[in-house]
Amino acid sequence: MSAPRLYFRLPRDLQIKNGGVSFLCFCLFFSLVVLAGPGFGQTTVRSKLKVPYSSFGPGLVPLWMAKDKGLFARQQLDVELLYIATSPTIIQTMLSGEVQLSSSGQEAAMGANLAGGDIVIIATGVDRPSFFLFTIPEITKVEQLKGRRLGISRAGSSTDFAMRFLLQKYGLNPKKDVRLVPTGGIPKAPAAMQAGVIEGALLSPPITLRARKLGFRELLDPEAIGFPFYSASVTARKSWLDSQPDLARRFIKAYVEAIAAIHKDKPSTLQVIAKYTKEKEPEGLEEGYRVLQKSLPRVPEPSLDAIRMGLNILAETKPEAASADPSRFIDTRFVRELKQSGYIDSLYK
Repeated sequence: MSAPRLYFRLPRDLQIKNGGVSFLCFCLFFSLVVLAGPGFGQTTVRSKLKVPYSSFGPGLVPLWMAKDKGLFARQQLDVELLYIATSPTIIQTMLSGEVQLSSSGQEAAMGANLAGGDIVIIATGVDRPSFFLFTIPEITKVEQLKGRRLGISRAGSSTDFAMRFLLQKYGLNPKKDVRLVPTGGIPKAPAAMQAGVIEGALLSPPITLRARKLGFRELLDPEAIGFPFYSASVTARKSWLDSQPDLARRFIKAYVEAIAAIHKDKPSTLQVIAKYTKEKEPEGLEEGYRVLQKSLPRVPEPSLDAIRMGLNILAETKPEAASADPSRFIDTRFVRELKQSGYIDSLYK
């Protein structure tokens, strides 16, 4: 006696009949769900970060590059870049809790740290001043700056810091021998010289091209001015780094990728510089790129030498800087991880 036959009848809406494909679609959908796993249908949400910067000099290019070339996005970061005219203003914004990361001058970050703020430098931009000293034509040597009015962006800014160092280097006293006049930012300095408000100022590319066209004298270039200094360092609140290390790590990873792109891809770098600075003249763009090539380290790890130099200058106005421990102003863990793992080296192979 043969075994009874068993019949299973599909519900009418799943029957493949008269060309219907309902059951086939059901099977395919079920397979996709199983293969895709628990994350099926979920959308990755990018972490939002607001990052202010304070100038349009060469030191800011890694930040712009990471944004425009999608390097932040690749790290699942939605970064909004904000221009705020001076580093001290940016630091105040950080201390208020409005932002957690910035690109700002080391002098402002160090000053805030000395005053009790938890601001630290976590990566460098250019590792020496990217400034050129321009003066009115009749000044032909640095010693002739004595008794002159010299432009700085603002008290406590990178140009103030660098100008004080420069004057000391050439035997002039910043407090007694010159008058430092705030101009409101590097882009405004050439017009201030033209109006006779100041007789010299530190400028960065591409503003240098404008100064030359107006007939001002280039007295010193960055190599002559040079000393270890971070005019556009990546700064962060220590409390935020400790609570959000993964965000900081991803940000710095995109940042070092941007530095590698700058060194390897000149055409793209020039496009980014032109976009943010609004510079159209090839000469100005080329000068900015040359400064970058010479002063942008592949491994942007803050050094204690630069911090010690900064403390020496800060001690003029903040006596407590003379005895401060340089290591309290930096946090190198994220750059160091990428260096020690070989990741940074791999970007240049």
